[in-house]
Amino acid sequence: MASQMSMDFVQRLYTGYYGRPADPDGLEFWAQRVDQEGQEAVVESFGTSDEFQQEFGGLSNQALVNNLYQQFFSRDAEQEGLQFYTSQLESGEQTLPQIGLTIANGATGSDKKVFDTKVQAADYYTENVSSKNYDSNVGKQVVSQIDDENTGADLDAARDIVDRNVSKGDATKNLEKLEKAEQKLSDAELKLEEKAQELNVTDEDGDGSYLDDAKSVVQQNIATLAQARSQTTDEELNEAVEQANQNIETNSQTAALQADLRSAETELEADVQSNGATAELASQLNNAAALYLANNDDIETDGSSLADVQSAAKSYLQSLKDPDSEVDPSEFLNTVDSAYESVFSGEPAQPGGEPTSVLVESEQTGTIEQVMTTLDKRQPLNEAVVEAEDALNQTEQGKALIEAKTAVDTRQELVESIDLAKADVKELTKLENQRDKAEDSAQQARDALNYELAEVESGNQDAGDEAYLFQFDVDAEQPVTSATINEFSADDLLALLSEKDYSQGTVNMVEQDDGSMTTVLDGNNGEFEFFIAGNEGDAEIVVETQDFGSVNYGTDDPQGLSIITLAGVNAEAVSADGSTISIA
Repeated sequence: MASQMSMDFVQRLYTGYYGRPADPDGLEFWAQRVDQEGQEAVVESFGTSDEFQQEFGGLSNQALVNNLYQQFFSRDAEQEGLQFYTSQLESGEQTLPQIGLTIANGATGSDKKVFDTKVQAADYYTENVSSKNYDSNVGKQVVSQIDDENTGADLDAARDIVDRNVSKGDATKNLEKLEKAEQKLSDAELKLEEKAQELNVTDEDGDGSYLDDAKSVVQQNIATLAQARSQTTDEELNEAVEQANQNIETNSQTAALQADLRSAETELEADVQSNGATAELASQLNNAAALYLANNDDIETDGSSLADVQSAAKSYLQSLKDPDSEVDPSEFLNTVDSAYESVFSGEPAQPGGEPTSVLVESEQTGTIEQVMTTLDKRQPLNEAVVEAEDALNQTEQGKALIEAKTAVDTRQELVESIDLAKADVKELTKLENQRDKAEDSAQQARDALNYELAEVESGNQDAGDEAYLFQFDVDAEQPVTSATINEFSADDLLALLSEKDYSQGTVNMVEQDDGSMTTVLDGNNGEFEFFIAGNEGDAEIVVETQDFGSVNYGTDDPQGLSIITLAGVNAEAVSADGSTISIA
């Protein structure tokens, strides 16, 4: 099943480009495409589809742009926007789908409200109609109701159109809606809970909201920052760094150490500029070594092997993914240096020449040799920087500079923590709104169903006085094979829930040679069927959980049949609408 985010995106495309809601099958198809191929690919497909060409292919560029405004916002484009986007379209700088996405994403104020409401109306139609009964004319009428004069009333009017044109009596459809709504609710609740755990906030009042705790984090961080600034201002911290630097520069010993550090850093930076960043080289070496080792034996060595180099490169690259850490490449470079002599330990090509590589010739060999040579030369340059930095940091002036810089970094982290905490509140607010919207949709689906829900269980169960919708999960790993429902009445329904298409099979009474009558379930191979049979005043709903043909019922029943008995119900009074069974 496609992701909810992709389904929301596709519904917006249908509403904006075609001026109608998505049909259920089309929504699922395109949403899966979005999940697999990304939004841009699907946007281009929408803007160049047969439907779009048939509806709007004869329009001029200016009319095409204006039509987008009409379908998004129910208004004509303002002159400036019309001229700009028409020019973009004519020059080829943007395609029509790209222009449409830009217009929709840039909507604000009443435009945004109108388009969002159109999508709400479209969702309502898609959720309430089957693909079989989908009517594009009704769909266009639904979304065209919305403009900026009275958006709320427009949405009610759009829903009334849906209610008039879509049967609300299809209990199976309503049940599917409920299942989808409850799945969305479950997903929304899970996302909210996961985010709350990630942020380490709790629902203190037990009302389902984590916002109070999240907002208190913001206030705590603001108070902490205010207290820190009351003791030492940001300017004073920066001045302390400047003073520490001056102290290093005015002391002959530390000034010389600082000069050594800058010289070492300059040499290292020059090598990086000429031969590439260490991270880029590590990535090349990691990929090449992995492919080489997949097809060849590792080098024989008492020091670091090629596998050690590849592992060190992988670890170094992984450490770079942490934005809060300062990554030292020394361990990786030292591993390369240790393996270098083993890789280049072959006999020189000429007497007195440099040792040659012992790697087996392959597509990756040249890359490995070249990158290791570059990194082996970089290792002493990096080591020189580390040693010069350590020498400076061991002086009193160096320690003071580290302390001053740490205080500035700590202050900056505190400032950023406030922004992060505010962003957390915003994200939680969004997730709680999604959860609340999903809860409202689930409740609407429950109200529309008008049935108490019950699962078909083995043994006996009673329908009681309420109107029940009994659900039989045909696709369960171990479906119920025998069940009896007592007091099943005309108010109740039995729904067969399955991903497979079920149809009603024929039941025939066949006279045998001895004059006895046999009930034959006249099924078809390759189809899944259910049968309404009778046994001493009780109707029996016989469901194939495995595909087979005709069966003499009661004498050679194969495995793969489930029997649901409606006690005291005449089989002739039972009818089926699709895979929903009731008393006529």
